[in-house]
Amino acid sequence: MPEPSTEAESLAPMPSSSEGTAEEVRAASPPRAAAQVRLVSHAEMVAPRAERLEGGDLAIFSRRCATKETPNEDAAVVIPIATRGVILAIADGVGGLPQGEEAARIALRTLVESVLKAPDPSQLRMAIIDAIERANRRILSLGSGAGTTLAIAQIIEHRLRTYHVGDSEILVISGGGSIKMQTLAHGPVAYGVHCGLIDPEEALRHESRNLVSNIVGSKEMRIELGPPVKLAQRDLVLLCSDGITDNLYADQIASQVGGKSPSQAAAAILQTLEKRREQNSKNDFKEDDATFLLFRRTKESISRASREVLPSVPLAPSQPTP
Repeated sequence: MPEPSTEAESLAPMPSSSEGTAEEVRAASPPRAAAQVRLVSHAEMVAPRAERLEGGDLAIFSRRCATKETPNEDAAVVIPIATRGVILAIADGVGGLPQGEEAARIALRTLVESVLKAPDPSQLRMAIIDAIERANRRILSLGSGAGTTLAIAQIIEHRLRTYHVGDSEILVISGGGSIKMQTLAHGPVAYGVHCGLIDPEEALRHESRNLVSNIVGSKEMRIELGPPVKLAQRDLVLLCSDGITDNLYADQIASQVGGKSPSQAAAAILQTLEKRREQNSKNDFKEDDATFLLFRRTKESISRASREVLPSVPLAPSQPTP
């Protein structure tokens, strides 16, 4: 299958494409601001894509479920924040509901709009929360019952903060292959694992593992904010849709990717996922769209952060929020 095409465009409504799009969006903002946003949707990648950002190394992967003919309902976005860091996000349009892929793209484009209007990095937290709430209203206004999960990682220098709705997950994995932080998926099976009522391996075979109890596009939506997490030099930040976590348990992922670069870790995840599919003797592999982002700070960014006290860098001119 062909990889998505790449095209530069403004923040105008996104074109539809059955082959997938990987768009570079340039903000109308000063050169020091977030200059280039990468939005990936409708993707059918055959291999991970590695990229170098000013703040670290990144690997991106997204592909449609092999057993379905409808578009990939996952989407992802990368929003560089000048030399200070990056905002990463994944949205997984809820399968079985109409316009799932549109809901995912609305959520991510609303996030981009809000972040690029933030007058200062210190305002990112409120900009992200506002984006999630506005995306919820926009998706509800479709009137079709559409919904999406949303997982956002805000990484500024060596500090991570997470925001999530639904069962797309964020993990921080140490260089030694241990889990330093993991968001709690919003669903009955994840709650059962968290409470010790369901074994993690049993969860991969549970008949209700695909149920999600909290989505963007619901009047009852709630946003879960994680505490600040300090990232060490070799820590990997992983964001992934349930096409990954419904087939691989977290400790298994961590043991495979600890100490690896993002591109090496991406290859390890896909290799483990394919092995799980091939060994599907119990017919419990969940075919689904699969998307993930992997990020690790580079030595250069760590060195710069340790010796500089960076001033507040404007992201874009202040504008009224619609």
